[in-house]
This record gives sequence, C-alpha cells and structure tokens, in this order.
Amino acid sequence: MLVPERNKKILAAHGIGANATFVSESVPVPKDARAILMQSAFTYAAGGGTAKAFLQTTFDGGATWADIMCHAFTTSTAKKVSSVKQGIALAAAIVTTDGSITDDTIKDGMFGDRVRVKLISASTVYTGATLINVNLVIG
Repeated sequence: MLVPERNKKILAAHGIGANATFVSESVPVPKDARAILMQSAFTYAAGGGTAKAFLQTTFDGGATWADIMCHAFTTSTAKKVSSVKQGIALAAAIVTTDGSITDDTIKDGMFGDRVRVKLISASTVYTGATLINVNLVIG
C-alpha cells in the first residue's frame, strides 16, 4: 500500500521553452525507501526539439546532484515510466552526471536522501501549450 506522502507530483504542468533549464524543489527520500518510480507525461503542441526530464539525487545535502534517470521527448505526446531500486550493486567508482545521462536510461542502486527533477529543453521553441508533468512514487 502506498503511503500518501510518498506519492508526489514533483513537476505539475510545466511549460517548456527553448534552450531552457528548470529545476524542481527537492523531495525527501525516506530512509526505508527501496524504490523510486517516475512517470513523465509530455503533452506536445507544436515547435520544439528535445525535452529531457532527469531524476537526480544528492549524497551531500544538495551541494551536488547526480542523474539517476532520464526520460527524453521530442515532438510527440508520450508518457514514460521508469524505476530505480536501492540495494543493487554498483560498479566501483561510477562517474556521476548532471543533466547528461543517456536518454531513457536509469542508474539502479544509487539514491541519496533527496531527489529532484531537472528539465532541459534544447533547440527551437516549443509553444506555450507544450507541457510536462512528473510524478514520483517512493516506496
């Protein structure tokens, strides 16, 4: 059963511009969390190039952020869902990224005490009616 405070709308109907970066507020990850699921809903209107929603975590209280998931979109409406799990063995000395993990990938086994979404759009302007919503389930 989901605990209500673990089901978060972290980015609600955010408009997408050209060559822009937006960072959501961070959300605490409970110490007993075993997985984080992210659903991104991209509603395309017109224009545009690429839009990417990165789920990021921090291990040092927010001083630095590391990508753990990416949902990439272009010029069609789509929903994507991914999940990362705690307790998965990682290769030694993984190099972290900030807004540049490979499109539509995850990094299992690494999440800290907070997460946030970083949205990056590139290329030409999406119209104001192009939106993205991001929901998290932390369990």
